[in-house]
Amino acid sequence: MTEPEKARYTFGDSAPASARLARVARVFAPTTAAFVTRAARAPGRVLDLGCGPGHTTRLLAGAFPDAMIEGLDRSDAFLEEARRAGPSGVRFVRADVATSPLPGAPADLVFARFVLSHLPARADVLGAWLGALATGGVLAVEEVDRIDTDDPVFAEYLGITSGLMADRGGELYVGPEVAAAARALGGRLVEDAPATVAPATAEIAGIFALNLSSWREDPWVVAHHAARLDGLAAGLRERETAAGGGRIRWTLRQVAIARD
Repeated sequence: MTEPEKARYTFGDSAPASARLARVARVFAPTTAAFVTRAARAPGRVLDLGCGPGHTTRLLAGAFPDAMIEGLDRSDAFLEEARRAGPSGVRFVRADVATSPLPGAPADLVFARFVLSHLPARADVLGAWLGALATGGVLAVEEVDRIDTDDPVFAEYLGITSGLMADRGGELYVGPEVAAAARALGGRLVEDAPATVAPATAEIAGIFALNLSSWREDPWVVAHHAARLDGLAAGLRERETAAGGGRIRWTLRQVAIARD
């Protein structure tokens, strides 16, 4: 696999990938909404990095209705979907969020959820994001600190996903790394705290199943795990009909840094 291919978003921008992001948005929206409203007060300009089909951008528009909001992403397919869904007044721009300068900078709030985990050179990227802030602005980042489960199917899925992301230069459990890097960036640390989410078993099984369908033909996955994929898919389908929760817990790291 060439380096440009490795740099692609691990989970793709296909229809199943979009459906997965819609489910992710449902699971994590309350936690994210609480975080961004703590991190920033009445920002005038907001950048949503790696906005995908626009779920987090719409969340930010709801939280800050008077702000100028731009969603940035590399995927034309996701951006087209985001523009169709709106809302009006929100701008979606094609951009590589790992490069500078970012369109729309300087901003009062720069936000990214589950983006840094897919990128190499993460300390440099965080520094560039901090540099996209206006004076007094805030960089707010949410990433996975840890995922705890005693379900063997979920654990197997997470092991494969973690390996695939590492093969592309990413890190699934990047939360502790973000917290450490944030302290070295020179900004003022506003928040560095965990937030735990315990989703319904069926919801998470559906998310994992959609992801599996997106990357099961990836060369790294085929080379290392081909014999396990049918069994994994069957186990996830079984859990998509399960009632209740308690089989898995996400701990997110929520980090907010101000540029004074």
